[in-house]
Amino acid sequence: MKLEGIKSKFTIERVGDLVEIFWKAYCQCHQGYSKNEYIFVASINDIGRVVSVDLIEISSPEKRSIPIRYIIAPVLRENCWQFAVCHNHPSGCAEPSLEDIQFTKNLKEVSKMLGLNFVDHIILTDEGYYFSFTEAGKWVFKELEKFEKEKQKEKELEFKPLKPHMTDLKNASKYLRT
Repeated sequence: MKLEGIKSKFTIERVGDLVEIFWKAYCQCHQGYSKNEYIFVASINDIGRVVSVDLIEISSPEKRSIPIRYIIAPVLRENCWQFAVCHNHPSGCAEPSLEDIQFTKNLKEVSKMLGLNFVDHIILTDEGYYFSFTEAGKWVFKELEKFEKEKQKEKELEFKPLKPHMTDLKNASKYLRT
């Protein structure tokens, strides 16, 4: 759903500019406290101005996954090649979850393949705090890699039943006969 009246009259030069635009969008859609997550995409034109902000989905915090095509579609509709994504955390904690990090990583990869410039993923809270993946830098993705490596090690260490060898069974049967 395209939100009316949320555009930038100036070029986006810093994360704070995007946060301000997304905050306006969030306030326009949400009245008071909500336990829902709102997901927005801002389409940014060639000169760095936000052309439109679209509300992509309102979902419960339990529903984590949103198809990337829902994010990309409004950007292509506006004939833009740059975009930023934003969602809120009703919990009040602006830190990204592992799902947020994985989603951002996937979105970056798909954007690159399509020749689009994914500018940032911002997480807002009702208290006015925010988290920017651009400001955080690559450490966020290193945390994901570290988590994935730990998960892989856990899988490798899982109990695997041993297959008995035929020779062991023959020897065992010797002792079992009376």
